[in-house]
Amino acid sequence: GAAREVLEEVYGEHGFSITLTSPTAPGVVLNYASWEQITDDIDDARVYGGIHYRFDQTAGALQGRRVAKYILQQNLR
Repeated sequence: GAAREVLEEVYGEHGFSITLTSPTAPGVVLNYASWEQITDDIDDARVYGGIHYRFDQTAGALQGRRVAKYILQQNLR
């Protein structure tokens, strides 16, 4: 999606580590080493949570890539 494309352009695709925890889910620790891992988990959470269907997420990701391409070409030079 757009967020991943822009984040990769600004911060790079690899070379970082993000760890997420939440007081509402004690003992759950999520570790990420790429933007793709994070966005894949977000997509899955929306599908498993009943917010979207998988085809919605796929279509949204395609639209997001188009938006990101435009943003990067026009504003983030």
